[in-house]
Amino acid sequence: MYFIRKWKVKIDAFETTELRVKFEVDKSLVGSPNLMKLEIYNIKESNRNLIKEVYQNIELYAGYVDSMPLIFKGQLRTVSHLLVGVDWITTIYAADGALALENAKINKTYPAGTTQETLVDSLIGELSSVGGIAKGKLEGIKECITKKKSLLKSMIMSGGVKEWLDELSKTCGFDYSVNDGVIDTNTKDKPLNDEPMFLISQKTGMIGSPEITEVGASVSVYLKGDLKLARRFKINAISATLNIGNQYFRKVKKSVNDNPYMIQQIKHLGDSHENDWKTELTGIIY
Repeated sequence: MYFIRKWKVKIDAFETTELRVKFEVDKSLVGSPNLMKLEIYNIKESNRNLIKEVYQNIELYAGYVDSMPLIFKGQLRTVSHLLVGVDWITTIYAADGALALENAKINKTYPAGTTQETLVDSLIGELSSVGGIAKGKLEGIKECITKKKSLLKSMIMSGGVKEWLDELSKTCGFDYSVNDGVIDTNTKDKPLNDEPMFLISQKTGMIGSPEITEVGASVSVYLKGDLKLARRFKINAISATLNIGNQYFRKVKKSVNDNPYMIQQIKHLGDSHENDWKTELTGIIY
């Protein structure tokens, strides 16, 4: 299943499933847009002329003959078309939710007693109206709701939506991320449990040996585009390398297999015509 690669790129009216593509997709729980660098080889001139606008919608699907999930959905930031030797290379930099996170504004007054849930819903509503961001799993604000955190006095919320989301996430103790046009929140350093835990082993496509860090682990697998931030994974490996400073003074876990992890970072790396076709995961122990 890991040998027959499939991919598709859609940019508004342009679509390809055959031209060579190289991509690097970076996703992380830091509240900033997920990013992609994409190179497409030898698009004909008439189609190159279709790819030039900032905020054009772009989707990248990649996987194998039996599964080709969406691994990136966002908007273009910059585009260039360069002739390199005999190849025309179109290089695209894109961001997930860029249109909404960069442009959504809010200007509303909320009375005393307004809950954090209402504030977050208002902010997500603005993201949806500007950039089509959909509401996903909002486990991260449930703790605020159960603790009945609410405004003691009226408040004016005015300015950029992203800045207000950043502030609320600190106050309320949650992380948020936009995953392919869907915003999720999770309680800080706690995973979302809406999907089964991903067990990583040689049988499920692990590449090489995982790496143990002071707070978690890093591991590479054959490209798996349906993984999401803040979800759970576990590793079953015979051995692991260590990336920990001064081990004389560190309590090192006996095995990478001892703990479940929460996905903090995802990096998809691919070249449809060369070796790279993998996903790198970084997780923390929870």
